[in-house]
Amino acid sequence: MGKVVCLSIVVVVLAISLHCCVGTPILDPHTVSTSLIDRILKSPNAFLNNYAYGQGIILDGIFDYSKRFATDKYLSDIRAHLDHFQNTKGQPAYNILRNISMAWGEAVGDIYLYTENYLNRIQYYNSSYPLYHDDLEVVNTVVYHYLLQFPRHLPNGTFSRDVGWSDQVDRDHSFIWADDEYMGLTLLARFAAYRKDSELWAKVAQFQLNYGSILGNPTSSNTILLSHGFNTNGNVRSCCKWGRANGWGIMSMTEILIASQSVAHNSHTQALEHSVRSLYKKFALGLQKVIDPHTGLLHQLVDVPSTFIETSASSMYLFSLLKGVEYKWIDRQEFDKTIQGLWKGLTELKIKSDGSVVDICEGTGIGDSVAFYNGRGRDYLDSAPGLGAVVRAAVAMASYST
Repeated sequence: MGKVVCLSIVVVVLAISLHCCVGTPILDPHTVSTSLIDRILKSPNAFLNNYAYGQGIILDGIFDYSKRFATDKYLSDIRAHLDHFQNTKGQPAYNILRNISMAWGEAVGDIYLYTENYLNRIQYYNSSYPLYHDDLEVVNTVVYHYLLQFPRHLPNGTFSRDVGWSDQVDRDHSFIWADDEYMGLTLLARFAAYRKDSELWAKVAQFQLNYGSILGNPTSSNTILLSHGFNTNGNVRSCCKWGRANGWGIMSMTEILIASQSVAHNSHTQALEHSVRSLYKKFALGLQKVIDPHTGLLHQLVDVPSTFIETSASSMYLFSLLKGVEYKWIDRQEFDKTIQGLWKGLTELKIKSDGSVVDICEGTGIGDSVAFYNGRGRDYLDSAPGLGAVVRAAVAMASYST
């Protein structure tokens, strides 16, 4: 009997060892998100040292991690970067605190989205942090003097650009980019929630509905996908439904719906909230229909299966579904298979054991062909524009899994 027991133990140990050696993915969200952040911190020049939207979303993900797992493990790194931008000559936060005017960026999110992390720090520490008043001044100034006065917009106020694609001609900032939904609206939505400002929230919600109306492509009576761009000069839609453009769209809707929980509602804001929620649901269903059946993930162009499987769009979709289930905008049972498939695909195929990530599309303008999008670079050190979404999805998955 003793020999049988010993032999059984040896077999089990060998089986476990073999299982580990072939690279079985780690599915625990806490472990995955920790490895992602640890790897990011090894490449600060690529992922942390610029006051830009991609780096801002990465820091946002680290704040998510700190709150979800009740740890200050990475807070000194966050504080160091935020303090650096307030104390370094020429940086946006430095200029704001000293009333030094800045040139407008071409896109609304080029520098302003990063500022969400000063609001994160305010909410994390409240007034106990020594730089609380400086943080609040930075946020207030960006919201009221830059975002709400951004000079490139449609007559209805929706953020727009002068630059589009190929031979398209601009007329009075006529180009709408899906990217600007998340980049332009996230800080406004969060600030409205922080201030409990129903009027500001209503403005942001209407902007979101404007984007959906302009960029949305109904694929059935209850599903929708987004074009990457639209030129209101001639009403020309861009060729393709880029994955991360669709990710920006559904994450923007998610942020606005989360913010709606913190403001008092009247009949007008209730109607807006209902419309944004309806748009979110159609979008969630639209993306569900184009999930790759083999990997559980989204393609670089969501409706073109010949394009590569793209990681950041898949992560943005996962994050948004997780929040939809948490806040009961969607039914868990209806989307559980999709959520589990996204997480399995990311951890088996895209997130490596050292915390690095593959197949995140580099920063991308609006293209005019499938070949343009499918040929974009996917190097890890160029992945800042989409890497923060992977962190945020991994952290959010921890709440779904418990």
